[in-house]
Amino acid sequence: MPRSLAGDLTDPEMAQPYMKKDDDDSDIEYSPFFGIEKGAVLQEARAFHDPQLDARRCSQVITKLLYLINQGESFTKVEATEVFFAVTKLFQSNDAGLRRLVYLMIKELSPSSDEVFIVTSSLMKDMNSKTDMYRANAIRVLCRIIDGNLLTQIERYLKQAIVDKNPVVASAALVSGIHLLQANPEIVKRWSNEVQEAVQSRAALVQFHGLALLHQTRQNDRLAVSKLVSSLTRGSVRSPLAQCLLIRYTSQVIRESSNTQSGDRPFFDYLESCLRHKAEMVILEAARKITEMDVTSRELAPAITVLQLFLSSSKPVLRFAAVRTLNKVAITRPLAVTNCNVDLESLMSDQNRSIATLAITTLLKTGNESSVDRLMKQITSFMSDISDEFKIVVIEAIRSLCLKFPLKYRSMMIFLSNSLREEGGFEYKKAIVDSIVTLIGAIPDVKEIGLLHLCEFIEDCEFTYLSSQVDTSSGEADEDGVEDEYQLEDLEIVSADYMLRVAVSNFRNAWENMDPESERVDEYGLGARESLAEAVNAVTSILGMQPCEGTEVVPSNARSHVCLLSGVYIGGVKVLVRLSFGLSGPKEVAMKLAVRSDDPEVSDKIHEIVASG
Repeated sequence: MPRSLAGDLTDPEMAQPYMKKDDDDSDIEYSPFFGIEKGAVLQEARAFHDPQLDARRCSQVITKLLYLINQGESFTKVEATEVFFAVTKLFQSNDAGLRRLVYLMIKELSPSSDEVFIVTSSLMKDMNSKTDMYRANAIRVLCRIIDGNLLTQIERYLKQAIVDKNPVVASAALVSGIHLLQANPEIVKRWSNEVQEAVQSRAALVQFHGLALLHQTRQNDRLAVSKLVSSLTRGSVRSPLAQCLLIRYTSQVIRESSNTQSGDRPFFDYLESCLRHKAEMVILEAARKITEMDVTSRELAPAITVLQLFLSSSKPVLRFAAVRTLNKVAITRPLAVTNCNVDLESLMSDQNRSIATLAITTLLKTGNESSVDRLMKQITSFMSDISDEFKIVVIEAIRSLCLKFPLKYRSMMIFLSNSLREEGGFEYKKAIVDSIVTLIGAIPDVKEIGLLHLCEFIEDCEFTYLSSQVDTSSGEADEDGVEDEYQLEDLEIVSADYMLRVAVSNFRNAWENMDPESERVDEYGLGARESLAEAVNAVTSILGMQPCEGTEVVPSNARSHVCLLSGVYIGGVKVLVRLSFGLSGPKEVAMKLAVRSDDPEVSDKIHEIVASG
């Protein structure tokens, strides 16, 4: 956050939403942007036209606009153009914090080719400024909005910036080169001499970004990449970040090499030498890459040794990185990890539950039959404290262990059946069902108890897909299976049953990565509603999708709202939905529905569901 903006958030207007709503919500704090509406913020943006600019107020308004954009709020072409032209007027201010926000805003608005010329002169002026912060940011913004024609005009400035003595400016130019390479590869490849000079820089980030750009310009030429690795593994790379990149490139060259005999892998010695590096990140990266390669037990041993040392580190991040890597190794080479069992057992009581979970699941893969019952008791004690993601890791480890020691199936089946009865999401429950079905097919003694557990589960299962899967699996069981009777209730299939609620961590990135050609947009009148919240809940229920980023919560007294939804339609088709609600009259709600998916026909289907709902 820009330094001058930090104080702005303490302004009563911005801080108000952090106040407690009532006594019942005494433990809940609210975002400083709670209740912000696009229309009101666009009105506030008129402050950008004031003859005497108030930098503090303008910073607040831009912050709100950036928040709305990152929450998926859509701006019409007219609105975006008006905001863009208004923002360009803020170049008149010399306030450093405001200028940084202006750079951000221009990047987010992505002006069209006929608008770019408005800011080009201002950005080029900043690019040649004596203020390094202006220079670096202007380079980043300009390279994000210009086309190939303008790039040729400023190419000379960018090449000079790459070798600039200020590392911030040099890194900005290199990162811009990485972005520009996708659309203008021939131009960027002409910067080879300057980029190679940057790789020799003493500044850690400059060397890191320089190496990344140099590799990208050569990544389609295996011989060129091999020569690059050969020249840099001789010791010219000092930055730990750049060293980690070089380790990745080296392992790629080794993997792609046709000669995989250990005696003819000159670069492998470099990877082994990185295990003795003074930087922990370099040691971890080298160990991780060696464990991912097809190496002999002798070649693997040094990597396992350094990972074992990290298991007893005082730094949680090192313990986590080491145990996660060993966990992956144990899947294919459990014997290589057995020497670490004593250290792993000490991590079973680690305060960090993620570390404890990985330690136990690794032991499940490397332990012997006599340790099974003890490990199962240990896992049961903290399953409720970990996320579904790690619970799935545990379930998969237990399934593998049961296949390895089938005589111990009773304790593991009890664990799986208890897990089925607990709260959990779809992916977690699916992992349990899949494991039980696998064990039923592999271990004859498991069939009877496994089918009973599955039949109990579907009596009140909330996931239609899993109920169908269990029915199919039970039907495929032998005819001499378990006899039992169940009262079947009438079942009504609705549109939402064809959709899985699957969240995305970053909706905006997911939306932009979807093919724009799959987008379908239309507007609907939802009639009279008690509130926008009721309309949001109604449409979300009809579609059966997962609300993202807390957008299902509608601020009180809001007159407009944007709700973001994600899911997977039957057949594995990913779907993203952007709902824009607004009050078109007294309690009359209008909605704009935009859909993107992996299949345009599914996008059309979503509109059909809403239209008929």
